[in-house]
Amino acid sequence: MPETLYGGTMNTLSIFRRTVIGMLGLTLAMTSVVLIAPSASAATVQVPTWIKLQTIAPTPVGGTQQIQGQVIGTLGGDQGYVDVGTVTVLRQLSGEPGMTTIGSTPVGSTFSLSVPAVRNATYQVVYSGGTESSFGNLYKYSPSSTVAQGPVTRAVGLRFPARFRGSARIRIAVSPSYAKRFVTVQKDPSCSSAWRPAGRVKTNKFGVAVKKLRVPRGQICLNFVVPGDANYAQSADAVRGWRA
Repeated sequence: MPETLYGGTMNTLSIFRRTVIGMLGLTLAMTSVVLIAPSASAATVQVPTWIKLQTIAPTPVGGTQQIQGQVIGTLGGDQGYVDVGTVTVLRQLSGEPGMTTIGSTPVGSTFSLSVPAVRNATYQVVYSGGTESSFGNLYKYSPSSTVAQGPVTRAVGLRFPARFRGSARIRIAVSPSYAKRFVTVQKDPSCSSAWRPAGRVKTNKFGVAVKKLRVPRGQICLNFVVPGDANYAQSADAVRGWRA
């Protein structure tokens, strides 16, 4: 059966091997998946590869980013994952001059590597290439690489009463490096993510701000937006409260 990853359908390497054997003029049993034995003369088959990565989600600083994907081989009109060789992940943090090796992992139907979220980063994923013998032929998988961005957001801590009377008092703590800067406040009484402006609040030297907001009776949803910069991506954190 086909293997799937991130919504796409990929064939296994056995499809490659059947394709190659067919290209070499060998006979396949049309009513069976069992392959007829190849002739004694072996062939070297070059298989170009490329790397399919899952999009790296914005991650709060201190969290973990997942570098996940597949190494895909292409032969004729067929594609399938490659499960020979290793993948190495390198990272360049914003403000740093070059790449640093984070780690390596063997490839299989998929690969995955966990990386601590420090600040915005550029990742380079490098496949080593590899060889294997199958059905009397030697398959050579080419090295390949790709680059992806890993956005990291500042950590936002919110202290907001679930129930309150009159005005709501919200404490916002943003880290790291967010002293004397603004946080945008948005409100939505219907809590349907139809955000409307509700002002701005400036943090103190510790990255902490307090916002008092008078709201009508009933529920209220608030969204706190911390703009991004060269080191961190924009973050938005929402809370829900109820005025008695």
